[in-house]
Amino acid sequence: MKQNAATVMPFIQQYIAHLWMCCDHDDAVWVPTDPTVDPNASADDIKWWNSYVQKYGPRVIWTPVTGSLPSRPETPYIALNLYDLVEESQVEEKTDIDGGTVLTTYRTPTAGTLHVEMMGSTDPEGPDDSGLPQPDAYADVISTLGEIQQRVYTNDFVDKAFANGVAFTPGSVSDIAALLNGVEWEPRGAVDMKIRFTSLITQKNDIIEKVRIEGNYYEGDTPLYNEPIEIYVDKIGGV
Repeated sequence: MKQNAATVMPFIQQYIAHLWMCCDHDDAVWVPTDPTVDPNASADDIKWWNSYVQKYGPRVIWTPVTGSLPSRPETPYIALNLYDLVEESQVEEKTDIDGGTVLTTYRTPTAGTLHVEMMGSTDPEGPDDSGLPQPDAYADVISTLGEIQQRVYTNDFVDKAFANGVAFTPGSVSDIAALLNGVEWEPRGAVDMKIRFTSLITQKNDIIEKVRIEGNYYEGDTPLYNEPIEIYVDKIGGV
């Protein structure tokens, strides 16, 4: 089992997309996994999952570490960047014996900054024909980011983050509107969130229960003794 920044990033992306969806639609629900494969899933769960997959998910993207985006999504959209990651001292949390194997789990608390930047629409599109809830193209980016900032503290989203081993502490929202092509202003806003998660590595080691040693004792060229010695190990690592 392994958890690090790369494995946490898909959850962060989904988390921000659901926050945005709930800002635009008060009746939106958190749908963590695909309900369309669950025969007992409700119609609401399926509706919001489809809206997340088709309308919100594609508009929440990770920006490259260097260079620019190969292509910009349709506005409005949110760009994420994770930086200034700092790992604290590693802790050996647990050692178990499972079927003759030592399982050792190492946890490394990690802190960093999640930059959330929202680009607004200069030419709001009209409703589409999918019938699915979609991003509000007319919404003010500063207001939307402000609501995302506040919703991070709601019980539902705190619980979802905790269940995935992540904690968010948002800072203040900034207006960073930009001039595009020297012609028109694009509404933009940003908020930096302090983020903490735990890098996790589980390592498996087979237990050495018995060591067999074989050797000969010679007097000149004549072997006098040839009997294997077996050494049994009672304890490994205190287990």
